[in-house]
Amino acid sequence: MTLRMNDELFHKVMDNLYEGVYFIDRDKRITYWNQAAEKITGYNSTEVVGVHCHDDILVYAKDEVVNLCDGQCPLSVTLTDGKMRETQVFVRHKDGHKVSVIMRAIQVRSADGEIEGVLEIFTDNSPKLVHTDKIGDLDKTALIDPLTGLSNKKYLETAISARIGEMQRYGWQFGIISMDTDNFETINEIYGREVGDRALKTISKTLINSARPFDMIGRWEDEHFVAVIANVNENSLYTVSNRFLTLVEQSSLTVGSKIIRITLSVGATLARPGDTVATVLDRAEDLMKKSLKLGGNRLTMKAD
Repeated sequence: MTLRMNDELFHKVMDNLYEGVYFIDRDKRITYWNQAAEKITGYNSTEVVGVHCHDDILVYAKDEVVNLCDGQCPLSVTLTDGKMRETQVFVRHKDGHKVSVIMRAIQVRSADGEIEGVLEIFTDNSPKLVHTDKIGDLDKTALIDPLTGLSNKKYLETAISARIGEMQRYGWQFGIISMDTDNFETINEIYGREVGDRALKTISKTLINSARPFDMIGRWEDEHFVAVIANVNENSLYTVSNRFLTLVEQSSLTVGSKIIRITLSVGATLARPGDTVATVLDRAEDLMKKSLKLGGNRLTMKAD
């Protein structure tokens, strides 16, 4: 796999991600640093590109005392053995404080199999903080849903397109979860639109608080939600989907003396080679509709 740092499309995609991304060559010299990396660490690309990752710039630590740059660096190990690693670490911010991040290290090889270096992806390990940062950016470009504060349909489509590009370029697998609110029209008819809006806000908060930092939750339309789940296989996609289903089922609204239970019909699918934004979304929605036909409050991941 050849990573071309001067590739215009590569830069455009990387700089529109919320994950920090950087690349080190075989000498552990940083040759690429995206805009999210600047935001998470406080270091801009001109301060970082060209220096070695261990030159007292990025100090990774497992906790407050164990410095991973002193012989335990996941990047160095991945550079040697080629195994992808994901771990939770602390990185020192330019201002001096520690930032908890989830990092992934991936060895990169050229088309002829030569090791070129390691690509690292890291995300602020705080769903609420990451979501707040996303909303700050989305608000400027009118890409949020005004009722729930989640990403809207337009932004979800952009995010899915970016994930498809990553899958095609690097083989990074992702999943789509389609979720529809059960009996939402009945809630609106009996209790009114205001209570219906409260139900949607409750679902939104539940989904965001139970999501992983590097996943995206959005309101597709009306009572329909979509999640874009990064770095998953079938088992982990099931785990995330079932967590959403279960936690929403455990939520409720109180209207006077009545308690309104909220449930979802959920469909989930992994993206496949050759998928487009439309095909992967259609497949997830078909699975969601199957859950709905079976009575709701359930998850479907396979068509048969």
